[in-house]
Amino acid sequence: MIDTLLNGYNPKVRPVGSILYEGFHRPVVITVNMHIIRQFSLKRVDDIKMEYDLQLFLRQKWRDDRLAYAKDGPAGITLRDNQKIWTPDTFFGNEDEAHRHMLDQPNTLIHIQRDGSVLYSTRLSMTMFCPMDFVKLPFDTQICNFVIESYAYTEDDIVYIWDNEIAINYDSSYMTSLPLFEISNITSERKSVRVKERTYSNIQAVFHLQRKLGYYFYHFYLPTTMLVITSWMSFFLHPSKATARMFIGLGSLALLTLLVSISF
Repeated sequence: MIDTLLNGYNPKVRPVGSILYEGFHRPVVITVNMHIIRQFSLKRVDDIKMEYDLQLFLRQKWRDDRLAYAKDGPAGITLRDNQKIWTPDTFFGNEDEAHRHMLDQPNTLIHIQRDGSVLYSTRLSMTMFCPMDFVKLPFDTQICNFVIESYAYTEDDIVYIWDNEIAINYDSSYMTSLPLFEISNITSERKSVRVKERTYSNIQAVFHLQRKLGYYFYHFYLPTTMLVITSWMSFFLHPSKATARMFIGLGSLALLTLLVSISF
């Protein structure tokens, strides 16, 4: 069945879009959704290197009429080799490092339906760049994007859209394991990005990371407050106790300096 379906098929040629998009061209419409794997989710947010680690299932769906087959055929055909059919050249605009999982088989799925609809799902672990603004530290909320677009195809050829039903699927109960941040919200956006004279379709998942105040309260605010109160003890000593007053003041200042250097 698969050999017959792929007979004469050229995986290097993109399918013709079946939907007239915005009235003037027929791009391939790639519908995307993300499933953030529960306990791995956002594993690390590094505000020094300005990056975060993420593990997810990325699912892309499109229609390729060349792969349509008879209605009396099987309900669906599953492929394990993504080199046999055309797939979009999706890349991630703010990626620092990424890899697909290969143990013990490639964690990739291609499912073809009777009408030529294709589901391409893959499991990814990624390190993404996230520019951060620390002006309001520690009362800051960082906005980290996950940018998806085509490397070579312009918007005339490929258009990315988020799945209307579930764009980004995640379990919020597993998003509280980060030591310094909590995810207050995850939203999705769609844009068109112009590079020189070419326009590319672009979608983004936006992670809103709110800094946890508990860490700074116990490791910075509480100790410094106690040191300041301790330094006030010198005001209650008799003026003749100059040495004791000096040691209290200098000791508090030295501990405060050490605390600041350790905290940051």
